[in-house]
Amino acid sequence: MTSLIDRMCLLFVTHQCNLNCVYCYEKFKSPKRMTLETAKRVLADELRVFEERATGGTLTIDFMGGEPLLNFDVIRETCRWLWESYPNAPYRPEMRTNGTALTPESMKWLEENRSRIRVGLSLDGVAELQDMNRSGSSSKIPVEFFLRNWPDIPLKTTISPQSLSLLASSAINFHERGIPFSLTLAQGVDWGDEAPQLLKEQLLTLADYYTEHPELKPEPSLFVDDFRGLSRSDPPSFPMCGTREEIVAYNADGERSICHLFTEPTIGIELAKLYRDKTNTPTILPEDPDCAPCPARPICKRCPGFNLVATGSLHLQDKRVCRMMRTLVHVNCIIWLKKNEQRALRGELDEEEMQLLRWALDHLEPTDPSLT
Repeated sequence: MTSLIDRMCLLFVTHQCNLNCVYCYEKFKSPKRMTLETAKRVLADELRVFEERATGGTLTIDFMGGEPLLNFDVIRETCRWLWESYPNAPYRPEMRTNGTALTPESMKWLEENRSRIRVGLSLDGVAELQDMNRSGSSSKIPVEFFLRNWPDIPLKTTISPQSLSLLASSAINFHERGIPFSLTLAQGVDWGDEAPQLLKEQLLTLADYYTEHPELKPEPSLFVDDFRGLSRSDPPSFPMCGTREEIVAYNADGERSICHLFTEPTIGIELAKLYRDKTNTPTILPEDPDCAPCPARPICKRCPGFNLVATGSLHLQDKRVCRMMRTLVHVNCIIWLKKNEQRALRGELDEEEMQLLRWALDHLEPTDPSLT
């Protein structure tokens, strides 16, 4: 049986953005915009390749930026061309927007076509947090427009060092409003000396909220669902994910890259040229030697793209985030032990759970003095 394999085509319809988010990793923005002709050429090739591979699945066409809605006309006309020229092909257009570049015209068109194009909103939290992170934009975003038309698409929420003190209150606010969200810590930023302790306090506050509301699912990027995954041992290498055939990115000129992190807006023209051909990159990368003893190793985002942006290397990790990842482990150990302490006292843990108990106890104390 042929397995179904999805492919994602990331289309930078513009390198421009109307905001200046504090954690943005796209340091080489420019006024460049993709033309309709370029979009058609790229997608015609992608659809042909996808059909020739005959692996089934879906080709996701992700309109990106910058802020993609700054080139709304090309998005609209590209979709019209796709729907007319490839009515039965297995593709799915989508985009993620900051929501501030919507116009009455684009809102009307998107709402009319909400079943044919998926649109997600990046919104970092309560108004104070949003304004800290995203150029004072909280009052400019019609949040209800997105919730009404795409209620199943979680808000993309990012926490920066500046807004860390509002992590718990923002997450609780979204939960109490019944708004789905996906929360992550910003990468490629300097978290500073006080952030690990503050993160610990915020996570414990949020953990108490989840204990009081067991019907809610804790945010998976912060709280470990399967604690067994924390204690596993990974091999001393990791895949260069961008070398897979399931993802590709195109800049505004239609030039191909490994993924969005290897495009011109993120790493500049020269590095983007260097990594444009996937054959220039290894399939398997060696592990950063500093990572081997780290308890956060199983959950750490060892992304070659972010590594390149932060350290200039595909495999050397950004050490500024290390204490934050160890804090996640530390807090998850506290939570697991709290959940299971009574069962442990009653001798109800099985052999595997006892091993997890010992692992949690071994890693309960943080390895950084600033976390105590």
